[in-house]
Amino acid sequence: RIEIQLPVASLDTRNKRQAYEQALASLEAENINLLKIRQALAQPADQRQEAFETYANGSQQRRDILTTLADVYDQRKQVQNQRDVLTGEMDTVKFGIEKLDVEFDTLRPNFAVWAKSDADEQKKQIETWVKDNVKEPDAAVEETLNDRQSKVVTLIGDYLAYYNKYAPVVDDLTRPDDGLNAQWNAQWNATRKGLYLNIDQVREVLQMPKKSAARTEKLAAFAEQFGSRKAKIDAVVAAYDDYRVVGGRLDDPEDLKRMLKGSGVLEFRILPTSEDADMAQLQAYRENLAEKGPKLASDSRFVWSEIEDPTTWKAQAVTGSFGEKGYVLCSNQMNEKMLHDGDKKWKLKKAYPTADQQGRRAIGFAFDDIAANKFFNITSNNIGKPLCILLDNQAISAPNINSAIRSSGIITGSFTQTEISDMVNKLNAGSFPARLSEVPISEKTISATIGTDNRDKGVKAGLYGMAAVVIFLLGYYLLSGAIADIALAMNILIVLGVMALLQSTFTLPGIAGLILTIGMSVDANVLIFERIREEQKRGSTLKSAIANGYARAFRTIFDANITTFGVAAILYMAASEEIKGFAIVLMLGIVSSMFTALFVTRVIFDALAGSRLLTNHLAMPWEIGRDVKINWMALRPAFLIISAGLMIGGLAVFFTRNDTENSKYDIEFIGGTSVEIEFKNGSPFEGKQAKVEKAIRQALNNPVTVYAVGDTGRQFEISTTLTNKTTALLTFSNGFNTPETITEMLDKTSEESGRTLTNLTVTPASGNQFTISTSRVNASLVEDVLTAAVGDAATVSDVEVHEIVNDAVRETFKDYLAIRENLGLTVTADEQIETNNEDAALLADYLGGAKLSCKLDRETTATELEERIRDLQFKPDTQDIEWYRYKILKSDLTEPEATEKLTDFIYVSTHPEAGYRDLDSNERASFVENEKTKLINAASLETSLSRVTQIDPSIGSQAKQKALVAIILSLIAIVAYIWIRFGTARYGIAAIAALVHDVCITLGVVTACT
Repeated sequence: RIEIQLPVASLDTRNKRQAYEQALASLEAENINLLKIRQALAQPADQRQEAFETYANGSQQRRDILTTLADVYDQRKQVQNQRDVLTGEMDTVKFGIEKLDVEFDTLRPNFAVWAKSDADEQKKQIETWVKDNVKEPDAAVEETLNDRQSKVVTLIGDYLAYYNKYAPVVDDLTRPDDGLNAQWNAQWNATRKGLYLNIDQVREVLQMPKKSAARTEKLAAFAEQFGSRKAKIDAVVAAYDDYRVVGGRLDDPEDLKRMLKGSGVLEFRILPTSEDADMAQLQAYRENLAEKGPKLASDSRFVWSEIEDPTTWKAQAVTGSFGEKGYVLCSNQMNEKMLHDGDKKWKLKKAYPTADQQGRRAIGFAFDDIAANKFFNITSNNIGKPLCILLDNQAISAPNINSAIRSSGIITGSFTQTEISDMVNKLNAGSFPARLSEVPISEKTISATIGTDNRDKGVKAGLYGMAAVVIFLLGYYLLSGAIADIALAMNILIVLGVMALLQSTFTLPGIAGLILTIGMSVDANVLIFERIREEQKRGSTLKSAIANGYARAFRTIFDANITTFGVAAILYMAASEEIKGFAIVLMLGIVSSMFTALFVTRVIFDALAGSRLLTNHLAMPWEIGRDVKINWMALRPAFLIISAGLMIGGLAVFFTRNDTENSKYDIEFIGGTSVEIEFKNGSPFEGKQAKVEKAIRQALNNPVTVYAVGDTGRQFEISTTLTNKTTALLTFSNGFNTPETITEMLDKTSEESGRTLTNLTVTPASGNQFTISTSRVNASLVEDVLTAAVGDAATVSDVEVHEIVNDAVRETFKDYLAIRENLGLTVTADEQIETNNEDAALLADYLGGAKLSCKLDRETTATELEERIRDLQFKPDTQDIEWYRYKILKSDLTEPEATEKLTDFIYVSTHPEAGYRDLDSNERASFVENEKTKLINAASLETSLSRVTQIDPSIGSQAKQKALVAIILSLIAIVAYIWIRFGTARYGIAAIAALVHDVCITLGVVTACT
């Protein structure tokens, strides 16, 4: 079992993230779709100039880029027109030659030679060729051979004349270094770089270490390259740096669950060799990585994967760097990768140290059946190539494939024992998702709003308590009280300082421990002051009274604190993480309060007395109960009757309560679920506690308790003993089974395997089928136990984990809860936005992109959809999604109002390279799939209820056992200390008796009140 605690994003974090998003959106808004520029170039000069002025947006830098591009475009277009005219003339002549039965392809190779000859020589060469190659006309043609040959000679001469003009025109276009095509490509690339700032690349650079030289260099390059946007770039950098300080926190516990399910993912990719691409291509990938970053430098053939530790990377492969991270180029082709992207889930069963046939250290591994077939396919097709092992998208090693491997194999090499252990641990981490239960066995969720409210109320309670204590001490003990107040302030500062030094996190129980520390500190001071008062009454001098007062109070204070410290230590060892916080603060407070009460105040008193500021008497005029004299022992019979009655009554209330309908134990001890819900304004459940209880009781078919929370009438707390469950279906081959026999069989197997199926129930389904239900939420473990129990006598199917209470609450109150729910998005159609589309004018900013038609099961606004998409960028499990410019429109391609509800909408987006070059089919398919994934994930985002506490019965049982053990150990510790301290056990037993008396009464009162 593992326990994870993680704070959710606060309101401040969200505000800073929103500021960063807005700065980024403002920067991206100045990007221009490059296809729009191409369209503008083809327009008449005045329309082109008007469009360019719009695109320049007042920036002289942009205007210069566009003007230069237009000049190159015009020159190139003019020469292209000349080429096209000459091509037309040549095609006409060619057609005439072919009509005279001359094979033009036999004639073509001669043009280059003839073009170099002078006129006379050229004519002779043509006439000779014509004489040898032009045939006698058919008898049906009234034309002599001489006439035909003469016509061919003339036509060839005409063609050569056009050819002589055509060649230099084509040369002007196609010269590699300074041809107009090269000039156009260079200027078009410069335009792209000058007008289109890739936001994904900006994000990659911002995520580099803040003080890294590479980050500073690239940000400076952005500012220089996009001078007109320098202010906005600086704003983005400032907003991100402000956000990254508090960033990294999750928005919701659902993010943590998704992150855990997606962590420890093991995958494989083949690394390309010189056979897969030439050196020039591989170098181009390196250059793109350095310029664009790993995402944009990847394509349908190869992808860049981050190397976990570049300093220890040994594989011979194509590597590069971006920022301060190292990357290796991996294959992205079908038979050269083994990813978790299909319907059939595969897993690594185990990895372990072993040895090869020569006895050298090696790493063994074994797959399940599905993985075995996949691994055989990738290894059999790539023998001799390096196989990159990726864990959570990070390359950890790349051994060569020596032979085809199916279900198991070994990795050989010159490994040290440390390297072996490290690799085995990493590979086994790849089976983490498979070994993790589907849902947590225990979950405690508190929203940022409630958490902040709890914190503020806890701090406020502490301040009020401290103020009350300060005022009481000052008013009742005057100068002594003021000294105690100083000690109290020092006590609090010491505890807070130590907590900060240890980097400890405060919890509500921790704040309670701090408040208790304040009370204990006062208790010690009161004991001292009362002893000083008694000494003064006896006539002692001031110094003697102070000295004797501290001496007489010391043992009492020490004994009280040492027993409390022992109980706190036991509590720390036996309690949950939250209660441990209380125990730690309490122990720190005990040590600190003893120091301040016994040392700090004594030093102050001695200093005042020594400086004669305090000479003859310590004023303590108030003394409550000074003249009251009551013979309490004479009232012993009456108090015995009262105490016995209260004890018996308390125990009776505690033990006679019906735990089935209303358990006296909190779910902390018996398991169960407690959720806090908040309804939207105007919901039919607002202010109706009975209606809420009736609805959820019917849904769960189980007793529940519902309390109203706060004064709004929209918040309720729901508690029940139900927890998450795993169900499965057993189908037997014979009909001689009963729920009792199956339960006995499963209990026996569970006991033998040590994997207990808690809260096991077996109910008949139909025929020879039985439904198994257990609160054990590890589906694979449940399936293993069931399979081991029934063997070949039955088949196990439909093993599923159900979040009973959470699902019931969401379903019962759907559309009324103030949470984010799954919108149920379906993409009904997708098409490419092209210049000849009927909607091209409306979608001019997204030419070359994708147009997705979408349908929702739940209506929402475009604003909510955009917020979901923005939030998706910061989810830990969606970092592989690429982000492009997009827009949400109504079905008629008009922009929706901010509050307008939509069930159908159009989503348009464009790839940053779409206007610069033609994407191949694989790139376009990948782009469209990326956008679909983005939309579906955004629409399916759900947030947890504002507070959720879900505890598995097994955890509750352990908590109850730990509580009982802590109580027993604490009682033993108290008795033992008092026995050692006073030499007899009877004082300790007497103290325990009084404690039992108080506990019995308290149990009854608490049970009656809840």
